Amino acid sequence: MVKIIEYYNIFLIFLCTISSVIFIIIAALFLIFDFDTIDHVVKDKLPKKYEWQAAFGLAFTVIWLYLKVLDMVQINIENVKKDIEKIL
Repeated sequence: MVKIIEYYNIFLIFLCTISSVIFIIIAALFLIFDFDTIDHVVKDKLPKKYEWQAAFGLAFTVIWLYLKVLDMVQINIENVKKDIEKIL
């Protein structure tokens, strides 16, 4: 029974890590898209309304990326703590 619980925990850790990595990749792609949008807005000299929208999109993407990286770090720290408790 204990082995099943350990395998289940390892699977959950793996799943959380993979999902965090996928979301970080998606956020990085949105970052590229945001910079392209900003470049388009500046080159075409669009109204200020569009500059604000592009800036808000960039800020949102940076915050989302930051939170996902923190989430991944938190998962890894919890795993290290569990491993240390097993050793001690």
